[in-house]
Amino acid sequence: MNTSLAGQTTSRSEERKRKYREIDLKGREQLRVERLAKKDPESLKRAIVEQRVRERLEGSPVACDLLISLFATALFSYRRGTVCEPFPHEFSDRQGEKDYASAEVYTQALPSIEHFQKHQGAITNLPASALKLLSWIIDLPYYEELDLEQISLDQYREETMNIDSKQSKYSDPAYVFKVTYTEQHPTFPIFEKAKAEFGSTMGFHGSPFENFHSILRNGLDATFGKETSLFGDGIYLSSDRDVAFSFLKNAKNFAKNSALGDRLGCLVCAEVACKPQVVRLSPQEANIRNLSDNADPELPRGYIVVGENEYVCIKYILLYKNFGTFTEQGKKTSICKYLAVIYVFVLLALWMARSPEVRHYYARNFGEASY
Repeated sequence: MNTSLAGQTTSRSEERKRKYREIDLKGREQLRVERLAKKDPESLKRAIVEQRVRERLEGSPVACDLLISLFATALFSYRRGTVCEPFPHEFSDRQGEKDYASAEVYTQALPSIEHFQKHQGAITNLPASALKLLSWIIDLPYYEELDLEQISLDQYREETMNIDSKQSKYSDPAYVFKVTYTEQHPTFPIFEKAKAEFGSTMGFHGSPFENFHSILRNGLDATFGKETSLFGDGIYLSSDRDVAFSFLKNAKNFAKNSALGDRLGCLVCAEVACKPQVVRLSPQEANIRNLSDNADPELPRGYIVVGENEYVCIKYILLYKNFGTFTEQGKKTSICKYLAVIYVFVLLALWMARSPEVRHYYARNFGEASY
């Protein structure tokens, strides 16, 4: 009888273990949230944040790494008052004063994505401010009404076959990310209405890497850099990826534990709702798209200029890393170095030709100088 009872006990224990194994991590976290809800409302808030952060890190680890890198690089930029917008509310007071120093400390202390993946307790062990910062950075659907996911280069090529089909002379991006907007996003209804009425086209935009934290969250800005606009105010894009690439500026990645690379650069591939008077196209581009009302004869081939932010919708982010390994980029760098050396020698030769000391030395050693 004792043997039978022991067997039943063992059987029930094994059954419980089997059922527990069938519950995945998400299910266990949900049970944890429910337990905490009965005890402590403040703990519930943290548990919900932890769960959302864990889901984001598991579902889109590379995208999360990019978001942290974008924020960190903007935060450490000398232009952070402009490019590090929006800024996490956790580090701002009621008067809007930003505590950049604290944000820097917590950002640099964030563990790597790999660390979070290997150690299930890493999120739970984060200080409250660090957890809120991490949540604000990576939880785009909650804070910004948009989402970012990594896709393969093959998927990108398939989806953009008609707009990025030619063989680029530059290297393909190391990573491609797809951007999607929810219907609650502020610009979504305006863009979709204009797109349905006037049609759309696609274009590429290059910019310094430190700008992309703001670009992703706020969208491309028609007033940004208008002092240097050659063809009027607006957001400048090109149907040619190589043209946009020439405006790309790589930068040091200030995310201390990022796995993406030491120097990064970005391009965006965006869709433009072609509302006349707001969107101007080069004549060639307008002819290809059958959008004669948008043609501007002053624009160079492939150029697209958009006068209002709401008519541009980012679709993809192309990420380039470790620029020193790019063949074309290396060639460009080498040429610039050679030109710089030649320029220095020309200046030196001009100085020697005009210097009284050099003239005197030449006359004394080689006879009268005939200048």
